[in-house]
Amino acid sequence: MRTTRNMNRLDQLVRLVFGSLLIYASVTLVESLLVAVPIALFGVVNLLSAAYGYCPVYSFLGITSLSDPCTEDDSAPNQSGRK
Repeated sequence: MRTTRNMNRLDQLVRLVFGSLLIYASVTLVESLLVAVPIALFGVVNLLSAAYGYCPVYSFLGITSLSDPCTEDDSAPNQSGRK
């Protein structure tokens, strides 16, 4: 199953920074393992979401942060007309 992007570059950058900070905080600042593991997992989910440009929550809610989803979709043909 192929997923299409539903996040713009700014959204991806914010998730990349936020996910990195969460992982850093869970490793260095949080002492309790019961708290650190969920924080780290949430950070990893944000990093993966940023890397793929796809947010499952956005998809479930039917929203996108793209200004025009057709122009930033990876499946759209490029200048030469090829996919």
